[in-house]
Amino acid sequence: MKNLTFGSDNNTSFEEKKMNLEAGWFGKVFGNATSAPTNIAGISIILLLGISIYMTDSKISTDIWSVTSPLISLILGYLFGKNT
Repeated sequence: MKNLTFGSDNNTSFEEKKMNLEAGWFGKVFGNATSAPTNIAGISIILLLGISIYMTDSKISTDIWSVTSPLISLILGYLFGKNT
């Protein structure tokens, strides 16, 4: 009973190595080719909002929001318009 396996471990490790080679470092961080654009856009929104909120108390807060709000709108348009 100890030697009972469901599938080949060699095949599984081969597929895992193949996926790692195809994805590379960028793929490990952001995901595969189908989810990477969405993940990058989401991270960009979080970073832009964080920068904008952090800089709200400074003298250039209106300039920061005038730059980041169109970028956030553009990214949201990409995210929601990608599937149509």
